[in-house]
Amino acid sequence: MSQMMNWVTEGISSLLVGEDEVPAENKAAAAASADGDDDDDDEGVPDAVETTDASAASADAAAASSASASSEPDTFPPRDGFQTEGMLSKEDLMHVFQEFYRAAMTPEGKARLSKAFKEGRKPESEATIMQKEILEARKIDGDFGISCFKRVRETYQDDQRFLMAFVQFCNIESMVCDEAELGPEKFQEKMRRLQEQRMRMMQQHGHQCSHGHSHDGGHG
Repeated sequence: MSQMMNWVTEGISSLLVGEDEVPAENKAAAAASADGDDDDDDEGVPDAVETTDASAASADAAAASSASASSEPDTFPPRDGFQTEGMLSKEDLMHVFQEFYRAAMTPEGKARLSKAFKEGRKPESEATIMQKEILEARKIDGDFGISCFKRVRETYQDDQRFLMAFVQFCNIESMVCDEAELGPEKFQEKMRRLQEQRMRMMQQHGHQCSHGHSHDGGHG
């Protein structure tokens, strides 16, 4: 896997479980999906991937794809012993983010998404089923729980760190579904191109900043 994918996987694991207590299995999963044999840790990898307008938009799009575009809560029939109304707590949502991350990054999870694509189903739909299973295990109605995703940004807008975790959750879902559709080799090539594009943008930004400082200094 490219360094960019490592940044995303390590970033979300640090957000979900705390920067100082990332489980070894999460780091191993990130490294294993990188290239299978590379056990060296990258130095200088940021604790979390920078949130951009594009990634925030992707979070909104991912949430909307799993639920209605309306921001009003949907109505679900009562279900004995299961939550079917209100809004999921941060604790419940973080549990879904973390457990989906762990499941989707395993060989079994990736094989499940790939199988869905080969059978003519959308990996995104299979990912939603996986998320529903996590919710159901927590006594939360799956359809209701998924519908809450569209209200995350509005409900928890004052907690930027939590919203970062939500964005990263959506990014991980997008990436594992891409990999299921493209296959490991084409997916890695796509990630390499994205990494090169990101590096060019960073270099361009650095050049502009350097030019700006030099220009300011000339008038000092």
